[in-house]
Amino acid sequence: MENAVEKSSTGRKKIPMKKIEKPEHLQVAFSKRRVGLFKKAHELCVLTGAKVAIIVFSPGDRPYSFGHPSVDSVLDEFLHNGNLLEEYDLLLELNQGSNINKLKDEYNELMDALQVENKKKEKLKKAIAKAKAKAKESDVTRVEKLELNELKKLKKSMEGIQKQIRERIDEEGLHEIVNNRRKAHNNIK
Repeated sequence: MENAVEKSSTGRKKIPMKKIEKPEHLQVAFSKRRVGLFKKAHELCVLTGAKVAIIVFSPGDRPYSFGHPSVDSVLDEFLHNGNLLEEYDLLLELNQGSNINKLKDEYNELMDALQVENKKKEKLKKAIAKAKAKAKESDVTRVEKLELNELKKLKKSMEGIQKQIRERIDEEGLHEIVNNRRKAHNNIK
């Protein structure tokens, strides 16, 4: 025993019985345990001749089944002993009804959200159309489309407006203030 070689690994460890949080680990654990469960059920059938049916749903709600001789034959035999078939049908109806109600509620919520988003979409379309209309009417857009003689007329008109503004400033006695601002502005350039 003194010459025993030390182990390089710690061996199999017991996994605590608690819900696995990570979906990837959950799926791997399910796949391994499902295979083990079906192997044990098969061994039970071979060793004792028992009739076994196992139905398991994966985390992704996919059904997996094992049965010996078959799942259907075991379920039929089990359900036909007494009123179990009627109870099973009732439970199945109740489960399907609750699922349908959940799906209806989810559908209604999604439709409400869709209506809200469609209203937002319409408001945005109107705002975009309004902005495009304003852009078409803007002076910059119109000036770019003017010909040379029209531009000369516009220049004379603007010079006339500028002259009127100067006269008004002179009348108001603000000429001095404007000159000071011009000088300051020219010094900055």
